[in-house]
Amino acid sequence: MRPLAVLVPYARNSRTHSPEQVDQIVRSMETYGWTVPILVDPDGGVIAGHGRLLAAEKIGWTRVPCLVARGWSDGRCRARRAGRS
Repeated sequence: MRPLAVLVPYARNSRTHSPEQVDQIVRSMETYGWTVPILVDPDGGVIAGHGRLLAAEKIGWTRVPCLVARGWSDGRCRARRAGRS
């Protein structure tokens, strides 16, 4: 679990989430809870899960489950951000 305040969205994230998509994620989280952690680098940079992060902020959650990609190279992080992993 990490505080939302320490997570840093990737500024050049290629995936954008419309307000409607974020609302869908919110409804899913309210119905099923949190099912997939946000993937972050050791410094809290978001690799995957930007939509879940936006939904958590909208719901008002202050802490979220995260999976830390320890030992990943910059190339591997870039590939995952681009959806190539």
